[in-house]
Amino acid sequence: METMKHIEHIGTDGILQIVMPTNFQDTSVEVVVVVQPLSSAERSQGTRNHGIMLGES
Repeated sequence: METMKHIEHIGTDGILQIVMPTNFQDTSVEVVVVVQPLSSAERSQGTRNHGIMLGES
C-alpha cells in the first residue's frame, strides 16, 4: 500500500479528478479519500496536482 497526499481542486460541478502515477495503470485498487478544506493561505501555497509520497506498507 502506498500513501500519497495531493492538493486538488473540486470544480463547480462537484467532480474531483485524481491522476495517479503511471505504475497504477490497468489495475484495480482500493482508494480511501479524506477531504480537508484548505484555508485561503494554504490554497495560495498549494502544489496542485503534485503528489507527495508519504509511505508504503
